[in-house]
Amino acid sequence: MNQSSANAVTINRNLVGGITIAMLGGAGFLWLFAGTQNIWTGACLKVGLVMGALWMALPTFAHHRSLGQTSWVMVISFVALALLLTGRRVDFRIILPLLLGIVITTLILRPRDKIRPK
Repeated sequence: MNQSSANAVTINRNLVGGITIAMLGGAGFLWLFAGTQNIWTGACLKVGLVMGALWMALPTFAHHRSLGQTSWVMVISFVALALLLTGRRVDFRIILPLLLGIVITTLILRPRDKIRPK
């Protein structure tokens, strides 16, 4: 057996996603209760973002078709519900570019209709 294949480590996509959620959740928790000047808040946020990028880059075996067929009404209502549940005053200098980024990303990553031969 080849030594490089004997030491190969497989990456579990679900584990990477779980670590991502844990780190981003921990960063949010620390941001709420310890403030933004805490070193652990920044560390959890940075590691969570990198793990999220790794999770998105890993291949999937099953593609959820419903994610590409979400209507704009659902997206807007989800964002509005999230804004209402926060209960804080919203700074639109942050929210509007974020929404614009979500819209552009959705338009680019949405699966295209396949042209079927007749």
